[in-house]
Amino acid sequence: MNRLLLIFFSWCCLTLSVAADGMHYFLLAEDYRLGLNGQAQNSTKALQYYKKAARYNNLPAIHNIGVHYELGHGVKPSTTKALQYYLKAAQQDYAPSQYKLSCFYAQGYGVEVDTLESIQWLRLAAQQGLPEAQYDLANYYTHGLGLEQDLSQAALWYERAAQQGHVLAQATLASLYEHGLGVVVDSIQAAHWYEQAAQKGHLEAQNGLGLCYEQGFGVELDRSEAFRWYQQAAAGGLLDAQCNLARCYLNGIGVMRSASDAASWYRKAAQKGHALAQYHLGCCYAQGLGITKSETEAAHWYRMAAQQGLEEAQYQLGICYEDGSGVPQSYHDAMEWYTRAAEQGSLQAQYSIGVCYYMGQGVEQNHTKAIEWFIRAAEQGHTEAQTRMAACYEDGLGVKLDYFKADYWYRQAADNGALEAQYKLAELHFYYDLNDDSKAEAVRWFTIAAQRGHKIAQYRLGWCYENGEGVTSDMAQAAGWYLKAAEQGHTEAEFCLGKCYYYGTGVHKDAALAVTWFNKAAAKGYTDAQFALGVCYKNGQGVEVDLAQALSWFRKAALNGLAKAQYNLGVFYELGIGVEVDLPEAISWYRMAAAQGNYEAQKALQELERE
Repeated sequence: MNRLLLIFFSWCCLTLSVAADGMHYFLLAEDYRLGLNGQAQNSTKALQYYKKAARYNNLPAIHNIGVHYELGHGVKPSTTKALQYYLKAAQQDYAPSQYKLSCFYAQGYGVEVDTLESIQWLRLAAQQGLPEAQYDLANYYTHGLGLEQDLSQAALWYERAAQQGHVLAQATLASLYEHGLGVVVDSIQAAHWYEQAAQKGHLEAQNGLGLCYEQGFGVELDRSEAFRWYQQAAAGGLLDAQCNLARCYLNGIGVMRSASDAASWYRKAAQKGHALAQYHLGCCYAQGLGITKSETEAAHWYRMAAQQGLEEAQYQLGICYEDGSGVPQSYHDAMEWYTRAAEQGSLQAQYSIGVCYYMGQGVEQNHTKAIEWFIRAAEQGHTEAQTRMAACYEDGLGVKLDYFKADYWYRQAADNGALEAQYKLAELHFYYDLNDDSKAEAVRWFTIAAQRGHKIAQYRLGWCYENGEGVTSDMAQAAGWYLKAAEQGHTEAEFCLGKCYYYGTGVHKDAALAVTWFNKAAAKGYTDAQFALGVCYKNGQGVEVDLAQALSWFRKAALNGLAKAQYNLGVFYELGIGVEVDLPEAISWYRMAAAQGNYEAQKALQELERE
């Protein structure tokens, strides 16, 4: 027994001695490779000492000999010899050599490309904890290269590499947690791994961390911190970050608003080919934001982005051609760019194509094709297309007239908040009895649109309250809605509000205010308001009696065809009120009024004829 122990002890000592000798030569080789401990860098001598260490089966030395042959350091390059040394170390479970073999088989260095062999060596290295191998194996799972795509396995290997500080793995893992790819969405984990990579200078991670701070995703919302990270990544040349930094300057996110700085950063990224920056630079030129307004420059940058396939730019370039903004006007070219954007799913472009077919702009007019495009956009929730579809069914253009389908599409758009559709839906129910409660339904939608500031809806709602249509008559409510519409310049509402003040219905009687509102409507050619002003000047209501003004306003209303104004003008000429008596002129105006069925004019004519 003692003899066996002695033999075992001697063997252990010999092994340690051999290992020590191997490590001694390996360290000398490292000194020559790196120029350490007083040794000048010398690849040839480094290789010599690696080979001495290799005689003692020092695996790092064997591996480094392979590196020297692969790269030609201190020796003529030889892929074959590099493979031999990598294989020797790899077969003894040296992970860096296993990883090298994986790379050789993946890329066909000195061997035929063999993805399965590459994966086999890669997995061995990854299982031993080599972060580079873990990251590459994760990529294989991500893209399904040589094995079945499996994002959950990819996430597992990215995480193992990330935990060892592999910066690319950290940035990729953050993105997986952000978007829920292979893992459950986890904002805290996403922000954590973005920060780990960002602190090491990874530009995409810095940009991603900026987004987290801007949106409060996994971290407390902090727009100043978002701006700081965007700024770091932008200074490093990351185009996405430069675009985000420009957006911050434009909208005052985490920094004082500065349109000129925004335009400057958009330009930096745009000039390097960043499509979104090119589009936004075009917008800056179109609106004169931080830069001299130029429709030509706007169209130029829209084109640059559009040619890269950016949907928003393609649509905007279509608008430029349709309007002749910065480019020669061309419906044909507008249609071409709308089509490109529409094929990428742009709802606005799909709607615009429908309008082109509807109007015959750039294509032969075709209501049927217009409807096809309107429906395509409408079914995806585009409210303008939904409203247009409703109008087509209401008017029977391109489709069979159908008020119920018009109701359906107006309601789709109205429920999505489209103001014009809310008003149109009210009108549809007001004029057509689509159900037992159509008038009440009309009032409901008039109210919704009116409360959002739609002036015609405000006027129509006032009219409903005045006349008790779909709602109990309430002149105070009527006057209130007329006022809101009148304050927005709605002519009929101005006249109706004037009547409210004239008669004191729903408001206190005030002839002077009545005249004010009559004046506003009359100045726009509203015939009833012109007549009302004539009455006020004739009778001195809200103004001093002024027969010349009365005559003038009656004449304006009469020339616009108002029978009672024509009759009153006849009276003025017959009796010489504010004018010399002129019976032929009086008869002329009486006849005009009488022809329209005005009883007083007919009676006046009969009396004059008897005389």
